[in-house]
Amino acid sequence: MCCCGREFQFLSVPTHSGLTFGQHSPHSTFPIHYRLWDATRHWLGNGEISYYRRYVDDIVIIFDQNKINEELFTNYMNNIHKYLEFKLTEEESNNITYLDLSIHRNNNDLHLDIHRKHTQTDTTIHFTSNHPLEHKLAAYGYYINRMITLPIMEQAKQQEWNSILTVAKNNGFSLQIIH
Repeated sequence: MCCCGREFQFLSVPTHSGLTFGQHSPHSTFPIHYRLWDATRHWLGNGEISYYRRYVDDIVIIFDQNKINEELFTNYMNNIHKYLEFKLTEEESNNITYLDLSIHRNNNDLHLDIHRKHTQTDTTIHFTSNHPLEHKLAAYGYYINRMITLPIMEQAKQQEWNSILTVAKNNGFSLQIIH
C-alpha cells in the first residue's frame, strides 16, 4: 500500500498560473480538482486506486504497488501542473498516518480510523464562554460529520462517538445538546 499525498509548497499562486486553489484564491477550486480527478479516473475505474479523497487543499490517494508503479504514478501526478507536488508515503508496520486518518492494512483489506496526535488537548470553546451557540457547536458538527462520512468500521465509529461525548463533557456541554 502506498499513500500519495499532495502538498502545496507555496502560500500564494501567481494569478497567471491558471491554478485556482486554496484559501488565498477568490476563484473556485473546481478547475484544479477536476483536472486531478480526470488525471486519475482511469486508475479509479480499473480499481487500481483503493481510495481517493480530497480535504481542503490535501489529497490522499491509496494504491497497491503491485498494480501501479509508484515512481511512474508520482511523476505523472507531479506533471499535471507545475505548482502541484505529490509526495509518496510508504507504510510502516502496515500503517500510514495522514492528516487525521490512520490507515491500516491487514492482508489485502484496508481499515481507516480517525487519528489523533498525542499532543491533542481535546479543548473546544467551553459551553459557558460568551460565544454564540453555533460557534460552540461547530467543532462537534465537524467531528460528527467526519465520523459519519469516513469509511471507518462500526467499532471505530462507536469509539469516535464516545470520544466526541467525552470532549463535550470535558468542555461543559450536556450530552443532550450533542445528541
